[in-house]
Amino acid sequence: MIKDLLKYTEEEFLELANTLTPQELSILQGELERETGAIDPCNYIEEVFGVRIWSKQKEVVEAVRDNPRTAVRSCHGVGKSFISAKIALEFLMTHPESIVVTTAPTMRQVQEILWKEIRVSHHKASLPGILLKTKLELRDGWVAFGFATKNPNAFQGIHAEYVLCIFDEARGIDPMIWEAAEGILTGSKCRLLSIGNPTDMATNFGDEFRDPKVAKIHIGVFDSPNFTEFGITQEDIEDGSWEGKINKELPYPQLVEPIWVAEKYKKWGKKSAAYQSRVLGEFPTEGTDTLIPLAWVMAAAHRDLSADAVGEPVVLGVDVTEILTAKHEK
Repeated sequence: MIKDLLKYTEEEFLELANTLTPQELSILQGELERETGAIDPCNYIEEVFGVRIWSKQKEVVEAVRDNPRTAVRSCHGVGKSFISAKIALEFLMTHPESIVVTTAPTMRQVQEILWKEIRVSHHKASLPGILLKTKLELRDGWVAFGFATKNPNAFQGIHAEYVLCIFDEARGIDPMIWEAAEGILTGSKCRLLSIGNPTDMATNFGDEFRDPKVAKIHIGVFDSPNFTEFGITQEDIEDGSWEGKINKELPYPQLVEPIWVAEKYKKWGKKSAAYQSRVLGEFPTEGTDTLIPLAWVMAAAHRDLSADAVGEPVVLGVDVTEILTAKHEK
């Protein structure tokens, strides 16, 4: 259909346009621009959603456009879910009959982080489609949906010319899901975006950064415009001079702030695994004095131990101290 429309005269196209709703016309324009190579996904995101995206976010958007696989290791609070949601909607709206699949380690993360951003963005932009909590359907087979699972069979039957798969908090996604996703990314127009805090190189997410075929992006706090705008560096955080450099409002108040980094530097220390991962956006090197690796702690924090998820009653083994208060003894 799109190739046929490219042959229309201006009068024929205007006649067709008059029969469409504004939402239908927007989708058709996106399809035509995509077919002719005229669409710029960064411009689309800024114009349709009325937002400003900064340099590293633009880098992620362009990498997904240009590469089959993109891996993003990122610090805390730089808009990972924000830009992932915009990429999901841009891809869906501008690729005819496309499928967007998102997953994360837990359903709470799917519903309340990435899909919360998708729902808010869809509403603000008045985009077409039937929107549910974790599903957006434009028409039968043209759809985006999110789920959390350890069952690789959940990926069966997902096939389309255009497929985008987003792994949010990718470090915690089960290895079998990574393998299952390979089965839906078989075409040249399919894309995989994996994004998250880098806590453990010994994961499938870590493997992406060793694969020469994967486009790799690193985002640390010092890449954020809340730091680059004032020239704030790690050295400024260490010696406390960062405060004197801030002479106006932060350009992106929703992103991580220098005061947060200064607090975490004092609390964790520059060489700690938490600081390396959450502040610098780097895979941590565990020290010789580490008893419990950060990767174990993060995995435990995100593990769903509900009876429904585990499939059997949950049993706790607790080593209770002998020093109990009267309240605890009761």
